[in-house]
Amino acid sequence: MAAVEKAKPVVMAMHKEAHFNPQEMFTRLGIKVEQGYYSQMDT
Repeated sequence: MAAVEKAKPVVMAMHKEAHFNPQEMFTRLGIKVEQGYYSQMDT
């Protein structure tokens, strides 16, 4: 998780520079985010 936290401000700056709004894109494309914790199941 440390790598994600370190990358987050860098990615946000890139989005701002590119005038990219991920939330707007999800809404426009009808994408619904399902957040949760997942683990591999034994098969």
